[in-house]
Amino acid sequence: LHPKVDDVCVIGIPDEEWGNTIRAVVQLEQGQALEAQEIRDFCRDKLAGYKIPRTCVFADELPHSPVGKMLRQKVRELYGKP
Repeated sequence: LHPKVDDVCVIGIPDEEWGNTIRAVVQLEQGQALEAQEIRDFCRDKLAGYKIPRTCVFADELPHSPVGKMLRQKVRELYGKP
């Protein structure tokens, strides 16, 4: 996990060319700033090329259940549109 990132959820989004593509929905640490390209560069030497997010969206807060589990379906509803 990048030092400036508090939480992240990776989802698939529709893509006309590839069918689906990867999007990272990122919640930053309080008071931090980060560019989408910095996320991609950070992932480049840690992940295979096809696993690197094509797009990054920054969220103030990611939805979690009362027990702390990421609500991926809610994340898809909020940030899963191309």
